[in-house]
Amino acid sequence: MSLWPRLLLNTLTCAALCLSFAVAAQADTFTLINTDSGWYDGSGFHNSTNTNYIAAENDGPRYRNFFVFDLSGLSGTVTSASIQLYTHTVTGTGTYTLYDVSTGVPMLVAGGIGLTSIHNDLGTGNAFGSIGLTTSNAQSLFTLTLNAAAIADIQSRLGGQFAIGGRFDAPSNYVMGFSNFDPRNQLTIETGTTVPTAVPEPATMLLLGTGLAGVAAKVRRRRRSRREG
Repeated sequence: MSLWPRLLLNTLTCAALCLSFAVAAQADTFTLINTDSGWYDGSGFHNSTNTNYIAAENDGPRYRNFFVFDLSGLSGTVTSASIQLYTHTVTGTGTYTLYDVSTGVPMLVAGGIGLTSIHNDLGTGNAFGSIGLTTSNAQSLFTLTLNAAAIADIQSRLGGQFAIGGRFDAPSNYVMGFSNFDPRNQLTIETGTTVPTAVPEPATMLLLGTGLAGVAAKVRRRRRSRREG
């Protein structure tokens, strides 16, 4: 092999060896339909066969609702999450807030009487986000982006079940009344993973360019010497 092809080969080999590795993000999005829904009233009552998810924080019976999602089979790092819910009935202006649920899902969905601790759990603790609703939002979907506390909770429950509670603060009014299990109630989760990707460093590109320039100069000198000879 003559000199200049060897020079080109050596330059390209050196450039390949000098590649550095960067981290590239790959995202996966999962949209999950709720597997169960319901409410607990102020006395701590919930009927496990009733999937109505009314929420009302008023002077009469206080209803706090919940939704359950199956996260089995999901893994990775949760980077964002949002929930979509169908309002059904909205009787007045108020704020609907979502909260973490510390009650275990089996106990939550089983229901019973006198379970005031579960009722309290559904409307207190770490708030995951809130939204203002009015009568104009009746019979419609809304989407609420969940905050960092929610993302951390979801992350800790990947591979299992995730429950979220809600309360509607509006005196003498309620939201999501006359509802039932609804497949439009969905949780969307985005998870990110990282994979190494080879990219050339600036020094590598300089080396490659210098080497190719040397090859070109060598070729020009060889051609000139042939003509002059």
